[in-house]
Amino acid sequence: MKTNFKKYSKQTSIYIIEILFVLFFLNIIVFYIEHGNLSIKITRNTFGYELISKNIAFYAIYQLMVFAILTLIDSSKKDSVLMLKVFYEKLELLLQYNQDTNVLIETYRNNITDRLMLDEKYKKEFDQIYILNTKFINKKLLKEQYELQVKAKKIDYAFLYEYYSLSWRLSFLLRIYFK
Repeated sequence: MKTNFKKYSKQTSIYIIEILFVLFFLNIIVFYIEHGNLSIKITRNTFGYELISKNIAFYAIYQLMVFAILTLIDSSKKDSVLMLKVFYEKLELLLQYNQDTNVLIETYRNNITDRLMLDEKYKKEFDQIYILNTKFINKKLLKEQYELQVKAKKIDYAFLYEYYSLSWRLSFLLRIYFK
């Protein structure tokens, strides 16, 4: 329990630092635009209602931008991962019932990957599975080994699919920290 508290505290601290940095940076930009310089005269109203309302607006705009940008990036990756997850589920079924896997692999490899916005690393996945399938057909790979590799990939892509749904991924610093 103590380890989780440290982990959550660290994540929360990183997120708060990110927000404070962004708010500070945006305040400096707006102050410079309004006054033409960065010399700050601290008066009674310096930290008043106007500053609070600006920061609330900045925070809201920043969160909308972060949400839009990172959600689009993650959605593209999540779409690719979902396709691979479904592919491996289909491949597992074909292997389980001793069906021909060539048609499925060729269909994905030649047709589907060209039409979707797939990252290159995900496109290479089909070349790798093609090589495994060829080894299996040529009896250089046992069915159990092939099934094991397919199941392992299916688990990997199920994990990645959930990973791209995690809320902490909507923070630039937390992404950098956990990369």
